[in-house]
Amino acid sequence: MITATRVRALHAAVSCLPLGLLAITLCLSVPAHAGRSTRLRVDLAVLARRARQAARIPPSAAARAKLQSGVGLIGFLARAYAARGPGRADQRVGSLRTLRPLLAAHRYAQLAARLTALSHRYPVNMSGLLPLPSNRGRWQRGRFLYQRLCAVCHRAARPGGVIPDLFAMADKDGARMLIIRILGGVRGTRVTALANPLTHAQVASLALYLTTPHGPPANARTRPHDPD
Repeated sequence: MITATRVRALHAAVSCLPLGLLAITLCLSVPAHAGRSTRLRVDLAVLARRARQAARIPPSAAARAKLQSGVGLIGFLARAYAARGPGRADQRVGSLRTLRPLLAAHRYAQLAARLTALSHRYPVNMSGLLPLPSNRGRWQRGRFLYQRLCAVCHRAARPGGVIPDLFAMADKDGARMLIIRILGGVRGTRVTALANPLTHAQVASLALYLTTPHGPPANARTRPHDPD
């Protein structure tokens, strides 16, 4: 768990962190590093989304704090993961040093453009996740997962509350961003934060249910033995 104190320390460190380290991590060919690369890509996509929201609507103090933490975390992940194995820096990606000044100057549109470009250059691998499955068995599995793992907290969701409404999130963000946020796990306190415990097949089933909560898609097939 990364504490607030550590994040503040990382804010200072990230100002001199070349974004080439990000490329080092993402270009790693060692299979053991695949999980680290995914985590970095997921966090980059989530941070880009938050920056786009800030560009549209001036962020609250809480939203701005999330952006600050996100910028620090991206730098930490890039530096920590790059140190774990060999790689080749891609000099074309520039430097992370531009992110913090843009954030400090409230230049959210430029921050969003830069982060969005990076998230497009280093996208989350959706193999096995999209397109969503189209059969009743997977929809039923997704409903079961929601009721078993998610509903205990998310059923209490209220507009503007701390706990997000997953169905509203699915409707607003679409399947791809919904999946990315599920892969990222639950961001919270030391007590509430949870890593994503689901397989790719389970994530896809859950996303299918959340995007079509009133029943399986009209073209859903019946397949009794779906892998999960």
